[in-house]
Amino acid sequence: MIDYVLDDANRIRNRVSGTDRRKLDQYLTGIREVERRIQHATTSAEQQGTDFPRPAGIPEEFDDHLRLMCDLMVLAFQTDSTRAISFMVTKEATDRNYPWLGFTDGHHELSHHAGDKEKHRKLREIDRYHISILAYLTEKMMAVEEAGGTTLLDHSMVLYGSGISDGDLHNHVNLPVIVLGKGGGTFRTGQHLKCRPETPMSNLLLAMLKQAGVPLDRFGDSTEPLPGLLI
Repeated sequence: MIDYVLDDANRIRNRVSGTDRRKLDQYLTGIREVERRIQHATTSAEQQGTDFPRPAGIPEEFDDHLRLMCDLMVLAFQTDSTRAISFMVTKEATDRNYPWLGFTDGHHELSHHAGDKEKHRKLREIDRYHISILAYLTEKMMAVEEAGGTTLLDHSMVLYGSGISDGDLHNHVNLPVIVLGKGGGTFRTGQHLKCRPETPMSNLLLAMLKQAGVPLDRFGDSTEPLPGLLI
């Protein structure tokens, strides 16, 4: 893809400031790196062969796949190709395992832990791994410079979490979620908000939608924008 626009990019590079040249180089390097990784994944899949068709460009290793998806999301935001992305790591009720963490139990099986301490330990390891992928995405967004000494993360909202707090009970209350980014300077950051009991998750979503300029007074079962989040 880079080859098609390289001549135009070089012409632009000679006309802009040093700061903009660095941003352009960062962007082109990022695209080239992702492009090469997708090509490598496609070649590896063809060489290995499979009885089931796989979409082109999916790495063999799940960890590589997740990080590649993070890189694609950052590029999509960096180029303003989209303003909103949803990303589900695995489907609901998945029994995916994580052998590189030292065990091969399925995630869904472990979530029905029945209070077993060993299953709790393994679930914590999976959670730590998922958080490491979130950290990878966050660091990539922080590395993208924008105007006024800000970063892509400063102008973004990243919501991380799950619709269930306890897989064993299928409990949908007291959901632990993380909101990253400053939302263009409209979010109060560096805080822990403990919500009132029975606060709908939709209150957080409504606050984020309002920050994004969506003219809504309600969303789902919301009662108000989540207090304490917006400046």
